[in-house]
Amino acid sequence: MTEQTEYTQDIARFFRDKFQAQGGTLVFDEEFLPGTIDFRTLAARIRRADPEAIFVPTQTGNALGLFLRQWHEAKGAIDIPVHTTFVAGPNREAHVAAGELIVGVHYMDPAFSESNERRKQLFLTYKELFGSEPTIPFHTAGIADTLDLLSGYLKENSRFDEEKFRKFLLAVRNYDGMLGELSFDEHGNTTIGFRMTRIENSLVEKDNNRVERTKDRHLP
Repeated sequence: MTEQTEYTQDIARFFRDKFQAQGGTLVFDEEFLPGTIDFRTLAARIRRADPEAIFVPTQTGNALGLFLRQWHEAKGAIDIPVHTTFVAGPNREAHVAAGELIVGVHYMDPAFSESNERRKQLFLTYKELFGSEPTIPFHTAGIADTLDLLSGYLKENSRFDEEKFRKFLLAVRNYDGMLGELSFDEHGNTTIGFRMTRIENSLVEKDNNRVERTKDRHLP
């Protein structure tokens, strides 16, 4: 059940091809508009399709939270695994809307370094300032790495030049960053992967407003 945004439709397209290529069967495959607040009709149709799991690629936590609540509150609700995107799963709006019903939802969490000392210190300082760890650790670590790399470039160059900065990044090899060990290919991509993550607690039930995650495995 896919939200109609470029980001989520790309995810759905990739998932659909890979899932079916590996023998999976889609018993339901529809989209919903951004801003949708009533998922009852879609939920009823999904139940009639009798799926073994649900994948909800959505860009907004509110949509995920409302769907979960309406899914579980409807007559004849069934308890099956629900998967979503890493931008929706840890989103506070999703936790507020769904409450404890969000516990058990799965998503692929972009990896970051567990051992990098600078990353540990940054997250500790963040928690001291805001009372919680970053909601999306990958984003926080990635922004810090970006600023560090930009700083390194400016130490060697008196002014910023886009093409020179691109060449600088392409020359980066095995950089010990907060995301992990970074090297860039010719397209500017890195080899950082994702971790299968399961939401263990609702944000609205934790005093420190933190999502507890269980890292089941790391996928390259």
